[in-house]
Amino acid sequence: MLSYLHYIQEKISSDKYRGIWGKVYFFIRGIWFVLIKVCHKFSKYHIVPLGVEQKIRWIVKHLLPLLVKQNKIDLLLIQPNGLGDAVINKAYIDVIIKNANISPERILMLTSDAWQGFEQLLFKNIQVHFFNINKFERNLFYRFKIYYIIMKYNFDIALCNLRWKPHVVCDGLLFFANAKNAYSALTDERYEKLNECFKIWCNAMNINVIGSGGNIHEIDRLAFFYNSIFDFDIKIPPNRSIRAHLQRPSGENPVFAVDTKYIVFHIGVADYRRRWPIEKFTAVGDYFLTTGYTIVFAGGSQEKDIESAIEDRFMCYIDRLSPEEYAILLADASAILSGDTGPTHLAIALNAPTAILLGGGHFGNYFPYPLSVKPQISKIEYIYAVKDCYYCDWKCEHYSRFSCIHDITVDNAIDAINRLLQ
Repeated sequence: MLSYLHYIQEKISSDKYRGIWGKVYFFIRGIWFVLIKVCHKFSKYHIVPLGVEQKIRWIVKHLLPLLVKQNKIDLLLIQPNGLGDAVINKAYIDVIIKNANISPERILMLTSDAWQGFEQLLFKNIQVHFFNINKFERNLFYRFKIYYIIMKYNFDIALCNLRWKPHVVCDGLLFFANAKNAYSALTDERYEKLNECFKIWCNAMNINVIGSGGNIHEIDRLAFFYNSIFDFDIKIPPNRSIRAHLQRPSGENPVFAVDTKYIVFHIGVADYRRRWPIEKFTAVGDYFLTTGYTIVFAGGSQEKDIESAIEDRFMCYIDRLSPEEYAILLADASAILSGDTGPTHLAIALNAPTAILLGGGHFGNYFPYPLSVKPQISKIEYIYAVKDCYYCDWKCEHYSRFSCIHDITVDNAIDAINRLLQ
């Protein structure tokens, strides 16, 4: 019971549920969740009976072409997640384009606007449509606006490969996609009841379900997923480096002159409660200032709240660079110190020396990378403090929230960066 109370406290204090209307939305979602648990044997994990959903899907599939002119698209990728997932998926999508003889122009990707601006670096020539997930979940009219986008197409294949996915988003989009073949990954296999309901619903909707292959790293799981769909073998791992795709419009670094020695600190993570304390970043920065390095705090609008806490002796480029400039800043850095977040995956794909502050919630699912990827990584250091409560799925039972991250010491980070700089 205590763990559930901690979980509720953790969720309601997140950015998604801030403000009065956020709390109201959280309360409604809570009631919805309870009803789902009660009714899961009689319907999908939504409340709508399967028979009703089947009729709606039949109408969409057979009558929509009479109302909307549909264009032919080979592949629909539903990936409403962050920059890290986009970076990890890029390597596999490149292989699919090459081996399945699919033109990038005939691929449509629906994804979160959290990484908007990086599409030319990651998915050049692919049609990428961004949308706001929180707005999609809350606003019915916005939801149907996004549905209408995919209703304008007729797909050979539609797929959603996310392990931890917002079901209102992913399943709704798969539901309205008019595809010859639709595929979806199961939620993490620890959620047995949810997956049981999901399999029943997918079977009724003619959507193929693909398991995860066990509790394995995301890079290995995606290889398992794509190999289950396509009739060619995708090696683990395909080439992950994107440094060659980096565009330098002015030919220079957007911040520094050539040969400047600097270290980038990216303090933000998806959940601000999993941030390593700003005081510890400051202490690490002070150490490397004495060794001749310039310290740069960088990030996006999500990190604006910590901008005032950054001392004047450090450079601050939070929410001041374009995505292209930010990628160049990471690529040219002497080292990067960051948490388990999307820009960290980007930095590694850019072959930048990277030290990563890790907690135990999803340890091994995203970081550390599997050994099969190691030869492609120039320099990488993992910083973590192992605890008995690792693999908690971020349902922290400690009074001190996410102590697995806060217990990492300044010396741990300094030693890791020094190893990168050798």
